[in-house]
Amino acid sequence: LPNFSSFSGGPNICPRCNKTVYFAEKVSSLGKNWHRPCLRCERCSKTLAPGSHAEHDGQPYCHKPCYAVLFGPKGHIFKSLNNQSGKTIQ
Repeated sequence: LPNFSSFSGGPNICPRCNKTVYFAEKVSSLGKNWHRPCLRCERCSKTLAPGSHAEHDGQPYCHKPCYAVLFGPKGHIFKSLNNQSGKTIQ
C-alpha cells in the first residue's frame, strides 16, 4: 500500500480511529490531523471545532462542563452554590 503523507512528510493518521485522514476531510487541532467526527470530547463525546476546546495530556475536552469539572480549580462548584451571605442555597 502507498504511504499517504501530509505536506510535512508525516503520515496523516487520525489519533482517535487510527485511520488515514485525507486532505478533503481533515481538521487540524492539537498539532494533529483528525476526521471531523473524531475530534470530540474525551469525556462526553461532543463534537468539537478546531481551536475552540481545551486539551489535557494531548486529548481534547469541551471547556464546559467537562474540562472545568475534571481539571478546573477544586471547590469552585461548591462556592457557586453559596449565596452572598455564605449560606447554602436550598
